[in-house]
Amino acid sequence: VPLVSKVCPSDVYRVWKRGESLRVDTTLLGFEHMTWQRGRRSYIFKGEEEGAVVMEVDHDKQVVYTETLALALHEPDLLLAAMQPSEEHVAGRLTSPIVSTHLDTRNIAFERNKSGIWGWRSEKMEVVYSASNVELVTKTRTEHLSDQDKSRSKGD
Repeated sequence: VPLVSKVCPSDVYRVWKRGESLRVDTTLLGFEHMTWQRGRRSYIFKGEEEGAVVMEVDHDKQVVYTETLALALHEPDLLLAAMQPSEEHVAGRLTSPIVSTHLDTRNIAFERNKSGIWGWRSEKMEVVYSASNVELVTKTRTEHLSDQDKSRSKGD
């Protein structure tokens, strides 16, 4: 159907997992100002004994952003101090809408990809599966905001 791909993209996410490491490749970055934001990105999570390394690979700009997450298990005071939000952070949260996003996988279905011509299709030699009926659900709550905060958040 013409123009449907602009409204309802069918981008592919690829996920690899090995031990404590995970890699997610995507071309769909988000939705902003009534248009889909696209780019080629990889998100890599490497779990380690003392924490994790998180990498975002921007294939278009050829840039890698890295952040190390460390667990200060031997110093509980440092761990607690790192978890305390600042007053500005708390004030910002109280005057902003609450947005939660999750993948709804209740109706997910996996099917092994096939090759060949219609009627004579067979399973591919490599093991590749397609997932269908996965929904990205975003919910926004604003009942805790004042009218001024609501109008400011709509402007953003």
